[in-house]
Formats: sequence, structure tokens, C-alpha cells
Amino acid sequence: LSDPVLVQSLGVTALVIILFEGGLTTDLRQLRLGAAPGIVLATVGVALTAGVTALGAIWLLDVPGRVAWLVGAVVASTDAAAVFDLLRRAPLPARLAAVLKVESGANDPVAVLLTVGLLQVWGPPTSTTAWLAFGALQLAGGAAVGVAVGWCGAQLLRRVRLGAPGLYPVLALGLAGVSYGLAAAIGASGFLATYVTGINVKMSGGSV
Repeated sequence: LSDPVLVQSLGVTALVIILFEGGLTTDLRQLRLGAAPGIVLATVGVALTAGVTALGAIWLLDVPGRVAWLVGAVVASTDAAAVFDLLRRAPLPARLAAVLKVESGANDPVAVLLTVGLLQVWGPPTSTTAWLAFGALQLAGGAAVGVAVGWCGAQLLRRVRLGAPGLYPVLALGLAGVSYGLAAAIGASGFLATYVTGINVKMSGGSV
């Protein structure tokens, strides 16, 4: 494909579907055990990975400092698509699988925050408060949208009568799209919102 916008749209759509399915298939009992280490990996772990990658690029590959730090921030987050696909086929312990799912679903806002923060440091001066507010909106906003859409979606799935069983997955995917779109519209993380939506649909008893 030669259209980069179309390629990006297809990639985002695929990742939204993967993250939503990952939330739906997360074991809630194991999620309680894996949530804390997963969040630590998605925040502190991403920052450390970015730093190690940047320093390695500087020392080993002689990459210019700014480019190295930007590359570190961009590649620090785990590829959710690859992780969720691997977890479908790899017989990992349940808690470890839950930790990896949480980390993969929650790390994108942190990587975005690092990338934007670096660009702002090198660009026109901006306040620390504005940068922190951006990060809070990415994380808290994405989680809040996911909780709200997930709960409302579960109520809808329990009450609506579509006639054909095959239409319920279509409706569920529509919820994932709504969650991503609402989060993106307010400047929050659409990927985090989608993952949290899947979890909350399952927690609230929605049947897909």
C-alpha cells in the first residue's frame, strides 16, 4: 500500500480489535494478581527500556543523542499485537500471562508521554504542568473512558435482542471503536481505553 494514512488506519483498527479481545479474554482472578506488577512494567519498565535503548544506541551505534533518546522512547512500549498473539499459543503460567497482558495494554500512553516530553524539551519551552497534565489525561482519561464505555456496553449486550448470534460480536467491536474514538477525541489514550473496555465488558457480565 502506498497511502500512509490508509496503512495507519488499518494498523490502528487491527490493534483496537486485538486490545479489545485481549481485555475480554483476560482472566479476572489472575488480573487481580498481575495488575500491580503489570502497571509497574508499563510505567517504570517502559522508562528504563527507553533509557537503556538510547544509551545502547549512543555507545554502540554512535547515534546522535537526540535521535537515540527519541528512538528509545518510540520503541520502549511492548507490541500488544505480538504479545497477545503469543499468549494465545504459548503455555505460560496464568499470572505471568495476566502481567504481560496488563503491561501490553497499558504501556502505550507512557511511551507517548516520553516521546512528547522529549519533543517538547527540544522545542519551544513548555511548562512542566502542561506536560504532566497531558500524561494524566492520557492515562486517567483512557482508563475512565474504558470503564464508562465498558459498563454501558455490558448493559447493552445483556438487554439488546439482535436476532442473530453473529451480530453480537459485531456490536462488541462497535463498542471498541466507540471507546477508542471517544478517548482520542478528548486527547486520551484510545488504546488503553479499548483494553479497559474489554475488561469491563467482561467484569460487568456482558456476553459477546
